[in-house]
Amino acid sequence: MRSDFNLVYLRVNQILSSHALAIIETDRLVESKKAADVNQEIKLEPITSKDKEAIKTGKKRGIYKFVLIFACSREDINAMRELTGHGASIMSKFESKCRSSNSKEIITASNEILIDRGDLSSQVALEKIPFFATQNYFNSSLNEYSSLCID
Repeated sequence: MRSDFNLVYLRVNQILSSHALAIIETDRLVESKKAADVNQEIKLEPITSKDKEAIKTGKKRGIYKFVLIFACSREDINAMRELTGHGASIMSKFESKCRSSNSKEIITASNEILIDRGDLSSQVALEKIPFFATQNYFNSSLNEYSSLCID
């Protein structure tokens, strides 16, 4: 595992039901609230029960723009549309390189795309992110389907 923009390396020794135990293999301090990257894709549920409650509350308050963070496919976005209503605007967030493998279907199903430079920079060199983002977006020839935002 890597953390803190690849400055800290950890080796997982034990995986338990609710957490893992790891040893720091670099001579660095691990600060709090730092993301950790693993060398494999982890499938996360795109919409949790908390998300469903937040969507209900948002709709009651007149919110019509929603963000889907872990969209991996058109089906994930369609599930979000079922919850938000078909008149809602859905922004899908690209925060890892794996999203680019399904970028065309995610872009066409979304109203807007958010490229998260902070999260993506753990997998793509920071200076290459603008190229990575625009290449995935514009080379898809699908920019008439959604808006692009690089954060």
